[in-house]
Amino acid sequence: MDNTRFYGIDIGDGETAAAWVSADAALLPRVVTLGSTKSMLSVVGALNGKPVVGDQALLQPGVADRKARFKSRYLTDPAAGQTVSLFAQGLYEHVKGDMAGASEVHTALGLAIGASLFLCPSLMPTTG
Repeated sequence: MDNTRFYGIDIGDGETAAAWVSADAALLPRVVTLGSTKSMLSVVGALNGKPVVGDQALLQPGVADRKARFKSRYLTDPAAGQTVSLFAQGLYEHVKGDMAGASEVHTALGLAIGASLFLCPSLMPTTG
């Protein structure tokens, strides 16, 4: 049985969500739990040089360089691309456990502002 999964990740200006579907489409899309909920705040910061995202970026002591509402600035602010990349790296830490059950993983990031997949194809590592 093919255990290939296709993940769709929607980075919103306020919240981010992820879901996957199997290659054989035998299952309806499944929402990925991000932390303890079905979505997370689109907020990123750094703690000890590593990205911290969602509620953790807001609530965890010692988080530096917090950024929110970075998606809407992507096309006009050159630094916003780095922020989106940092957020995607932190988001990967939340979804990689879910991805571990797949033999092969394909991901697509959606920003819905005219700047989606060209962002950085290697943001989300693949398995297989």
